Amino acid sequence: MNNKVLVAIDIYEEKTAQKLLEYATQVLHPEGELTIVNVLDLNLNSSMIDRFYDVKREYVDSTRKRIMRLVKQCVPSDVQYSISVLNGKAYDEILELAEKSGVDMILVGAYRQVMRDYLLGNTATKVVRHAKCSVTVLR
Repeated sequence: MNNKVLVAIDIYEEKTAQKLLEYATQVLHPEGELTIVNVLDLNLNSSMIDRFYDVKREYVDSTRKRIMRLVKQCVPSDVQYSISVLNGKAYDEILELAEKSGVDMILVGAYRQVMRDYLLGNTATKVVRHAKCSVTVLR
């Protein structure tokens, strides 16, 4: 059993996100804590941030609401959790949050792959390679 589990989800891959959350509750210690993260790669430079601040905030709020809906469906009400919606490169943000939070395990999904993922490496591959804790990849 793990005391702290980080679950990296893509809200646009709802079935995989549900599997990840359900699996997380199975491997989590009864008094453990889930950290649920979704990373947005909005790629806004500093001059654009002011102009699109409200749009970005609305997008983050919408993402948080979608995650809450998934949590209500998949996570028992007695499980302690936190939600982070971050902006940046997914693998960097996941690894940084995992290290800061001191998690025992990271759960990531294996999503559809395209040719560029084979050449550049996808998020799950980079997390597996560079994480300092156990990583489980679910399909």
